[in-house]
Amino acid sequence: MDWCKGLRLRKASQSTFFSVKPLKVKCKERLHVGFLVDASGSIGPDDLRKELNFIKEIVDTLNVGTGQSQGALLSYSTDAQMEIRFGEHSTAIEFKRAVDRVRISNGRTRIDSALRLAATEMFAPNIVKPGLPKVAVILTDGRQTPDPGAVPLSQAIVPLRQLGVKVLVVGVGVEVNRDELKLLVEKEEDLYMAANFDELLQRAKEIAKKTCDVVKPNSGRYINNLKETRLL
Repeated sequence: MDWCKGLRLRKASQSTFFSVKPLKVKCKERLHVGFLVDASGSIGPDDLRKELNFIKEIVDTLNVGTGQSQGALLSYSTDAQMEIRFGEHSTAIEFKRAVDRVRISNGRTRIDSALRLAATEMFAPNIVKPGLPKVAVILTDGRQTPDPGAVPLSQAIVPLRQLGVKVLVVGVGVEVNRDELKLLVEKEEDLYMAANFDELLQRAKEIAKKTCDVVKPNSGRYINNLKETRLL
């Protein structure tokens, strides 16, 4: 009977040896990624937390930190303000702590204000490092408020494009205008729609892969230009 027990143990050991652990996907390439975060009055505290958690998921995938990818963030409602500048934080942990400090500003949804600040401050040529790809991820749960003096989005996006910034847009909820958001992207595949903020969180890795996919891959094994590693 003992030999049968030993055989079962050996088989269990062999089975364990060939088990595969979950994948952790990281972007090996370096880039500048800037987040334009909707902090208008239509965003409740719970949804803001999910919006910020979505950003932190992308930051983890992109390896933000000194000598790696660089991250920046601005929040917008009626006006826009810089929350995090490129190079301000040396580790992803520090960056994510700063992300958690973003607050709702209870204004209207002026996407054009965010685009203006992104072009003049976030991605200004004297700020970003030359030679690194530039990606802007715009989040909104509404449509542009037609205030007096508001710049049409088809015009407001031009300065970012002239700076060579790749724009990805994420619309969340039923109040967004898909046709309006299409004005911000070069290709429709750069526009993502989520039914709610829970679904936004579920799509974080997918959008992180897309963000990394704008970078030319080097040698090695990649998934959409993402290096595949196994958790130890």
